Amino acid sequence: MRSNFCFLFLLSVVDLFFSTILFSQNSKINSHNSYAEKIYLQLDSEIYTTDKTIWFKAIIANASLHNLEMTSGVLYVDLINSDKEIIESKLIKTTDGIGSGHFDLDRSYEEGAYQIRAYTQWNKNFEDDFQTKKYIQIFSENELNSKQKVISNIRRIDSTSLDNHYKLDIYPQIIDSTHKKSLKVFIDVDNERDTLYINPASNDKYILDLKVSKSSKLASIKILTRSGKTFQTQFTTNTDYINLRFFPEGGKLVSGLTSKIGFKAVNSNGKGIYVEGSVENQKGEVITNFKSNLLGMGHFTLANLDEHEVYTARLKTGETFALPNISKFGYVLKVSEIRNVITVGVFSNYMKDEEINLMASLRGVTYFNSSSRLINGSYIFSIPKSTFPEGIISFKVFGKNKVPISERLYFNELKASRLIIDGFLDKQVYEKRDMISLNILNKSQNDSLIEASSSILVLEKSRLKDLLYKENILSFFLLNSDLRGNIESPNLYFSEEGNLNVDDLMLTQGWRNYKYVKLKGKLINKLEKGLNVSGIVNVRNKKFKDKEIDVMLVTFNDEKTIYTKSVIPPTSFTFQLEDMFGKPVDIAIQSANGKNKKRKDYFFSINKKEKLPIEFDFSRNEITNDSIIIQNREQKKVTDRYFERTFGVTKLDEVVIDGYRMTPKRKEVFELYGKPEIVIDGKTIQEKKASYSYGLFSVLLDFFPDKVNVVTTDDGILVPQVIGEVTCIMVDGIPVRPIYYPILQNISVEEVESYEVLETAKNYTNLYLRVYPNASPPFPSFGGIISIYTKRGTGLFGAINDSKGLDINTIPVFAIEREFYTPAHDNSDPNSFNIPDFRSTIYWNPKVTNEKGKPLNISYSHSDEIGDFIVIIESITKDGKIGYKTLEYTVKEGKD
Repeated sequence: MRSNFCFLFLLSVVDLFFSTILFSQNSKINSHNSYAEKIYLQLDSEIYTTDKTIWFKAIIANASLHNLEMTSGVLYVDLINSDKEIIESKLIKTTDGIGSGHFDLDRSYEEGAYQIRAYTQWNKNFEDDFQTKKYIQIFSENELNSKQKVISNIRRIDSTSLDNHYKLDIYPQIIDSTHKKSLKVFIDVDNERDTLYINPASNDKYILDLKVSKSSKLASIKILTRSGKTFQTQFTTNTDYINLRFFPEGGKLVSGLTSKIGFKAVNSNGKGIYVEGSVENQKGEVITNFKSNLLGMGHFTLANLDEHEVYTARLKTGETFALPNISKFGYVLKVSEIRNVITVGVFSNYMKDEEINLMASLRGVTYFNSSSRLINGSYIFSIPKSTFPEGIISFKVFGKNKVPISERLYFNELKASRLIIDGFLDKQVYEKRDMISLNILNKSQNDSLIEASSSILVLEKSRLKDLLYKENILSFFLLNSDLRGNIESPNLYFSEEGNLNVDDLMLTQGWRNYKYVKLKGKLINKLEKGLNVSGIVNVRNKKFKDKEIDVMLVTFNDEKTIYTKSVIPPTSFTFQLEDMFGKPVDIAIQSANGKNKKRKDYFFSINKKEKLPIEFDFSRNEITNDSIIIQNREQKKVTDRYFERTFGVTKLDEVVIDGYRMTPKRKEVFELYGKPEIVIDGKTIQEKKASYSYGLFSVLLDFFPDKVNVVTTDDGILVPQVIGEVTCIMVDGIPVRPIYYPILQNISVEEVESYEVLETAKNYTNLYLRVYPNASPPFPSFGGIISIYTKRGTGLFGAINDSKGLDINTIPVFAIEREFYTPAHDNSDPNSFNIPDFRSTIYWNPKVTNEKGKPLNISYSHSDEIGDFIVIIESITKDGKIGYKTLEYTVKEGKD
């Protein structure tokens, strides 16, 4: 028996943790979102083919302090397609904020954009501000048979003052040779979706007529064939589009005052674009010139602004854009940095001695709050940079009656507060399959070795291209996680070769994109440190009201575990469970008091953990490096040729069926008996279930007569058969004997993952004798197999509720962690030494921790790849110090 502590105690510990830390800093939390958790996901790539694995590391840190220790122990990670469907979900166990996992891909994954989303139950308290979303592209591991593109010849044929008219040629037979008649097309224009059906213009060609507004920037087209095959592409609808916006420092341009003005230029894809030009007055006189950085951002200064003047920016390409209007009265806020001091100047053109208040906070925690009076319309505050941690400071000026009059974001760069990572390779040039040794030292600023959790990722340099500039551990914790919206190439702000001024980003990002504006909110969802089940208990019989009972929870995993706790109904309850890994686990909850009859005097309800709504950004469908796709496909061909020459077949774990998820159970059946001719997905069966249905076979009998043959025996039992063949039935790869057919027909459709038919199976005799052990010869050499796969994956009795009237619920448990495999290449196995080694990810180690005072020593064998390679090291300490380091080495052909 195990008892559970009250979960509210944990929440109070979290509150105590924050209050203790913040009190010691003479600061206070002023934002609801300061209590949130940041979730950093590091992926091994952004582009995958269907024969690869998605590897990821997760770091959970509290938002305000970046501390890891008092954070959630359960992370929810979803893989979502562009139809906003969750394809796979994982529960990741995290310890001191660190966890890792993977998604295995196969040919059932359609080509296109996918989202990997991570969140905690605790972060449901903060809307969607602290969900982490990463976008990836998945492509088929095999090239299309035809050189003709599925969607091609995109051309503009006409335009009006409002719309552009396009035509596109579509050839669905390239991906689905059986497709006929109408074709379903999904059209996304600037994230607005429409769906229509088009008929063929000829035998294999369809033509899509598309009208889009001239103000639109991006169109995404996805087709769906009748057998479920999809293809997706996108194109820019306005190639000449440039949008130039202006952001006065502090929010306004004020007459008679000098203002710093940030600007940002973007193209039709929403990407920053280089611009240069000049600012002119009404007479066409040039007041100043400006030039952006490579991301379209920059700033210029206008002095002694005139409220009667109209200012225009003219690009060298000819486009003109009006600057914001000049306010007759107002304030201007100026923030700058001199040595290690931040100066904040407040200027007014009409108030000369008004009292003002400056509040400066970082990640929702106030670190500076001071009042003063304007002197002749101005006042300058001086604040040491060390007053704040590193990150985005929010400066806010209040006037009379605490009315906000000016706001500004500013980045406080403190490189000295970061973790120093030193890394050393044993040499710089290697040969294929050499052993590579790596030393890593995580150091504080005083050069002492400190404990930190590190990840090591090794990739071919050409596979990265602009991936290095998108997001790393530094840019996430210091920039991306504190601002809403997409920050283009955030790593460039932390890279010496980037040569970007982060203050241009602060000026143009906009106050409303800062995540710590909301002051108050409710903390309804509790922080999870481990697996838990919560719910309510009430009484059916009033005589038991307000009387203490023992509530019992039983888990039906490999080892049945019983948990109890005492409660007085009506009330809520929470059980903290021991760690469990693998497939979902059945649980039952009931009163532990008395016999079954008394147990029925109580009502139990389990709280369901609802999935969050799905938001999918269709503009993230871009392909950034198609050379990865080509390289993966070519390397797979080499590996397949080796296995074909050596064993007569391609690599066994690559033998899969398009559109078919090759799980371990399916793979086992596939290898023994062959591939199924008919596959009916469990979701499809559930959609057909009627109110009068009474089990899986009744639904199949009523709604799938063209695919399934179900007969009724003399005893009234429903039994599926393969027409014209002796039939054996399997559940999760386990043969079912006829004596259990009465139980088999009661499988609930909600338990079914898929129903599959092998019409002529191989290796049939052995299976037949397992099903019919008392049969007399001759035994059939061939026959049919009905193969049913369930969500529990444990066979017939795992799928049937046989728990003697108990109310059974199923809960997800932690995903099993898998180690990244690197071959030894030590000649101990001559056969394996000859197998081609083309790892797209050379090495991945997401969770390696050094002891205090000791370095990390890592070694791995290189692959058959040659060229230049990059080692990416990311580290974080428990108290939130972060570090980032890259190393490079070269691999050449061997002397042989």
